[in-house]
Amino acid sequence: MLEESDSDLIGFFDEIYKIIIPLNWASNLQEDAKKKVVVILYLIAGFHNMHANQFKLELGLYLAACRVSCETINTLSNTEISVINKTVYNNKKKITLQHLSKVEEYFIEN
Repeated sequence: MLEESDSDLIGFFDEIYKIIIPLNWASNLQEDAKKKVVVILYLIAGFHNMHANQFKLELGLYLAACRVSCETINTLSNTEISVINKTVYNNKKKITLQHLSKVEEYFIEN
């Protein structure tokens, strides 16, 4: 299915399977291992996506701190470089609400 949508992936999974799964395993074990390899690749892609999204949020927060206009942040969001301004605003509000409790917690611990 993925190979149909992206021709660069043709043969990719077969190569990964050959590298990871020993050929002397029974066929039913190889099939189970193939499913596990797909899960591992899915998790790796998810971690990559999570880190990319975090970077986009941090970039948006930085741009807002530099007083870049909302329109500019939204334009960068359209090019998938940053998150939309509403996400930046919501995170700034969340940080503001958490700030006082974090400061109090720090002084209680120290």
